[in-house]
Amino acid sequence: MSANAVIYYQQSTRKLQQELHSQPRKNLLRIPRCVLPSFQSSGRLTAIATIIGLVAATGTTLSFLPQAMRIIKTKHTKDLSLAMYLIFTTGVFLWLIYGILIKDLPVIIANAITLLFTSTILIFKIKYN
Repeated sequence: MSANAVIYYQQSTRKLQQELHSQPRKNLLRIPRCVLPSFQSSGRLTAIATIIGLVAATGTTLSFLPQAMRIIKTKHTKDLSLAMYLIFTTGVFLWLIYGILIKDLPVIIANAITLLFTSTILIFKIKYN
C-alpha cells in the first residue's frame, strides 16, 4: 500500500469517527432519507416489513410439515437428533411466549404452528426411538 493510500485511509477514518461522535446517538439507527425517501413518510416501510415477516414466517413454519407428515406415516425417527428437537422446540416455545408478551400476531401465529409441528416430531421421536 502506498504512503498516499495510507494517509487517505487514516484521514477518512478520522473524519468518519468525528462525524459519528458529533451526531446524537438516537440518529444513528434511523434510515437516511436518501435511502428510502418515499417509505419513511407514508408508513409503507412498516407494511413491507410486515409482509416480508409474514412470508418468512410462513416459509419457515411450513418447512416442518413434510418432516412431520413423513414421521407420522413411516414412524421412523432413528436419524433425527433428539437433542436438536428438544432445544429447537424449547426455543420455539419461548418465541411464542415472547410474541404473546409483545402482542405481535405474526410471531404468535408462526410460532404456535411451528410448535405444533416440532412437538409432533419430538413426541414421535421419543415414542419410536
